[in-house]
Amino acid sequence: MHTIRRLVERYGKYVIWAVVISFVAGAFVIFSPVALNPGGSNTPKEEDVVLVVNGEKIDKAKYEQAYLEILNEQRQFVQDIEKALQGPDGAYRQLQWRAQAIDRLIEKALKDQESRKRGISVPAKKLDERYKKEYENFLVMLRQRYGIDEKELARILSERGSSLPAYQRQMREQVAAQLKEELLEEAVAGQIDVTDAQLIEFIEQNKTRYINDILGYIQPTTAELQAYFEANREKYATPEVKARHILVSVDENAPEEKVAEAQKKIEEIKKELDKGADFAELAKKYSDDKSNSENGGDLGWFGKGVMVKEFEDAAFALDIGKVSAPVRTRFGFHLIKVEDKRVRTFEQAQSDVRRDWLREHEDALMNQWLEAAKQGKFLERVRLSRIFVPIAPDAPEAELVAARKRLQEAKDKLKVEGANLSDIVKEYSQDPDFKDRNGDMGYLTLTDLPKELQDAIAQLQVGQVSDLIQTVQGLWLVRLEDRKSFATVKESIATDYRARQRVAKFDEWLKQAKASARIELRLPLIAAYQLEQQEKIDEAIAAYEKLLQEGTLSDDELGKYLDYYIARLYQVKLRQAEQEKADLEKQENVENKEAKLQELEQKIKEYSQKAVQHLLEVAKSAGGDRSFYDQLIALDPENAQAYYQYGLFLFTEGDQQSIQDAIKQTKRAVELAPTDPGPLRLYGHLMMSIKNYTAALEYYQKALEKLDPTKDKAAIRTVKQKMAEAYFGLEEWDKAEALYTELREQERTERGYDDPRLVTALADIATKKNDNERAVALYLESLKLQNNPNVRLKLGKAYEELGNLEEATKQYTQVLKESPYLAEAYLALGDLQRKQGQTEEALKNYREGFKRTAAAELREQLGERIVELDPKDFETRFQLAKQYQKQHIFESAVRHYTAILEQGPTPEQALNAYLGLGDVAVGRAEYEQAKSYYKSGLAVATTDDQKKNLYQKILEAERSLVGTSGKLGEDGLEAMYQLAVIAHNQQKLADMREQLEKLKQEDPNYKASEVAQMLYEVTGKWSDDKPGMPVALQDSRPISPGQEHEPYTSTPPTSGPYIEQEVRFGVQKEQISEELQVRALHGGAVLIHYGPETDATTITQLENLLKRLQNEHAEKYCRLILAPYDKLEPKQIALTAWGRIDKLSAYDEGRIKSFIDEWIGKGPEQMPCSVGEHSENH
Repeated sequence: MHTIRRLVERYGKYVIWAVVISFVAGAFVIFSPVALNPGGSNTPKEEDVVLVVNGEKIDKAKYEQAYLEILNEQRQFVQDIEKALQGPDGAYRQLQWRAQAIDRLIEKALKDQESRKRGISVPAKKLDERYKKEYENFLVMLRQRYGIDEKELARILSERGSSLPAYQRQMREQVAAQLKEELLEEAVAGQIDVTDAQLIEFIEQNKTRYINDILGYIQPTTAELQAYFEANREKYATPEVKARHILVSVDENAPEEKVAEAQKKIEEIKKELDKGADFAELAKKYSDDKSNSENGGDLGWFGKGVMVKEFEDAAFALDIGKVSAPVRTRFGFHLIKVEDKRVRTFEQAQSDVRRDWLREHEDALMNQWLEAAKQGKFLERVRLSRIFVPIAPDAPEAELVAARKRLQEAKDKLKVEGANLSDIVKEYSQDPDFKDRNGDMGYLTLTDLPKELQDAIAQLQVGQVSDLIQTVQGLWLVRLEDRKSFATVKESIATDYRARQRVAKFDEWLKQAKASARIELRLPLIAAYQLEQQEKIDEAIAAYEKLLQEGTLSDDELGKYLDYYIARLYQVKLRQAEQEKADLEKQENVENKEAKLQELEQKIKEYSQKAVQHLLEVAKSAGGDRSFYDQLIALDPENAQAYYQYGLFLFTEGDQQSIQDAIKQTKRAVELAPTDPGPLRLYGHLMMSIKNYTAALEYYQKALEKLDPTKDKAAIRTVKQKMAEAYFGLEEWDKAEALYTELREQERTERGYDDPRLVTALADIATKKNDNERAVALYLESLKLQNNPNVRLKLGKAYEELGNLEEATKQYTQVLKESPYLAEAYLALGDLQRKQGQTEEALKNYREGFKRTAAAELREQLGERIVELDPKDFETRFQLAKQYQKQHIFESAVRHYTAILEQGPTPEQALNAYLGLGDVAVGRAEYEQAKSYYKSGLAVATTDDQKKNLYQKILEAERSLVGTSGKLGEDGLEAMYQLAVIAHNQQKLADMREQLEKLKQEDPNYKASEVAQMLYEVTGKWSDDKPGMPVALQDSRPISPGQEHEPYTSTPPTSGPYIEQEVRFGVQKEQISEELQVRALHGGAVLIHYGPETDATTITQLENLLKRLQNEHAEKYCRLILAPYDKLEPKQIALTAWGRIDKLSAYDEGRIKSFIDEWIGKGPEQMPCSVGEHSENH
């Protein structure tokens, strides 16, 4: 399928303009499909050509642009795309997307060539019209979905280094590409005729798409749903539990040590729970189920058959409030806590019952319609409202007369001005089924109704009320609300059918064009991947191996993973062979079965070995990630090299968890290959990293025993040096000195020179043994061999220990001259100066050192010295406090923040101190205290951004205080409201809307009117989720023309006194009097007003909208009026209905239509369209 249409069908029409916006994630990404006509026809240089299609040469620049476009598309679906492109899997993903780019370029070239051949171009007028329409619709979508107008869009684009004009140009280019592709599709597909039989088959294939068009909505009564529930009690009245869980994930086929590791972790969590820890908090902290861990592992209510069996059995066996022992499923190990149990009642199951009832009835009705249609009978569906009095056919005459009188009164009242159907239904209908729904019966198949009703309805127009109708059920009065007939939807469905056929024909043409095209791909790696995609596995392996042997791609980002691509294919062959073997084992009476099984077993062994071999090559050369090594070990769980390489990878990661994991992997490598010095040395290094010097020495000694003295001299030297470091760590100075001396002598003998590092190590030992004279001599000797500022610093300290302060000062000064960023020298010199009473000089050096280092321990030492000498150095105190806070040394952080507040800070300094104290309180889980500090910060905050930060922190503290399932208190609710106010002030309407929606969910009554007003500004909807703002109804009564009356309470008016004159519906060029406006609204009209300086373009848009709506559905939209109104702001648009108003600063078709659809026909009176003359007043 070709590019643009694929994007439209998959992601929606606006994606063709390259717009996908996610404000939840804070991302705004623009991508554009490959344009059909990108411009430029210069022939590329031969060395730049990567693809030739029917002689047309495509260069690397276009290829890279096509790949970049795919990459930008994928950003919408891959959360951290940079991370996703790393490692072997990332390289393979890039290979896939680059192959897609080539495919797009081929398709584009073929379509361009065919367009030129057929002389297809896009007329400028058609492009202008389509672009204008699509851009307007796009702005409507932005406003409705995100609360963003064009001004806000321009701001966002500017923030991201683009501009609105550039964006509009890009959109126009893509609309042109779409139009050109549509024209080409039409030309290729030709004329497509359609018969009723084809349409019926098309509808049958797409039932769900057309069910509403043909059937209308189906509205079950409560009684029908209750009866359905009772008939299917075994399905709905089922036991349910409400539970939470904590998951420690481990693959069901993971190696035993992985399983044991996961089991140990879940058991440790269980111990914490047994000691009284909060289940929800531990779920947040530990659970690997990211779909609910943030909600404390909350799974909500679930019944049987929803979860996997092991989980279900454990959950339903638990008592309320109890926590299970660890439960193993294919996902890993779970701890389950049951919070409640119930058997579902009708009320609790009602949504499921309604869904199933609807599905069953819609299917039955659709099948009924289709069967009739196949026989040439197109069943009509009608929507009715009724006033009904049940009465038996043999009822006494007096009872029948009374019923007739009752319904006649109802009909007479419907004719009275201001009458409302729902009120009359409530007063007169004795309908047990539909009275509570204001008489609305929903859509019904006309032929399923009693013949008396069919005959009466045949005479009615939409909106008209019948005469009294008597059936065997009783007396009816019905109003026809709508008709659904095949004739009304036939053309719309035919248009869909033609579009689908056109696409199918075009796709077939494109497939044939690609098959017959002369295509030369000059990218051998992509060509190899294409063989893989065509499932030519052996050919793909051969192609990849050829590239591997040639070595031309070894430096290429994707080429260095050739071994990985080959390993993947051997894994494919491995799975195929395993499946073939499993299938063969199930078969009986197979000739030479054992021989065939042995042959397959040999293949399985061969493919597995080759996959492992290539994966190990990747590990040694390009490296991998955790999933890569897990995959490698799963293929060969007894391969010591796999565990060793995994350990090396984790060791280089360096973080605490990775070191622990590296220890486990390397330990396994040692167990599998106890004589291999590589894993033994690595294990020693790992023990050194966690300062387990005794264990390090043990494994280094084992490694020494396995190393060959003639072949492994360098490795032996390294091991002995690490052993000396281990002895140093154990403070076994003599052993360390002996080894360093041995290594020094060996260096002198074998290489003929001294190693300054060994000399320095011997000097360090002398210092530890308090032999400072020897230390000085050795440090000087080391410095003669190689000047090193760190060694000179140590020399200075040795001089200081000997009391030679002058020489110490000289060495420290020399260090700073040579290495001005060595903070330890500033600290040493400052301390020395402080001892000598040189306070100012010491303070200067402390500050310089503090500024030049990021090492936490050094900064603390320097910073504390600075504030001892200068207590009002607030900047240093802030930095110290933040550092202590980061390390959870909270008392020290509080000490500095408090000192700032006690010494007369500026408002900004006080704000930062309160923020710091609040953050510390959060770190201590003292959330009330945190809120108190943040509130104090509000008292000194001066900007919206400062206040925003504080309110966010108050909200987070409140949320932590009440828990994920608790309701926010006053502080949290007010914080949410204030965040919305700040977003409003900053014109960040999407942020404002998000905060207000969250506030409504949290507490719909909190500042409800203020919230409704603010939401209305961006959505055009009030708190009842309906368009426009409600206006209190005034006393409604007819008055004489010119008669004085109380002022209207809105401008334009929405209720109140009115004159009973003729109302002209449609487009009016002159202003309508307010009293006549109210008359129209009273009769169910919607008025569209525009201000006195509204431009001609906007007026034309409004006129066209009104005419289009009335052409599409004359009866529904007959009560629309468009007219100027001089009391509006110059270019304002106002929409009015009975008791409702909406005001817009610019044309917004979606918002206008939404208002019309909701409120048209909703006045106290249903004025017939025939009463109001439709005209355009010139």
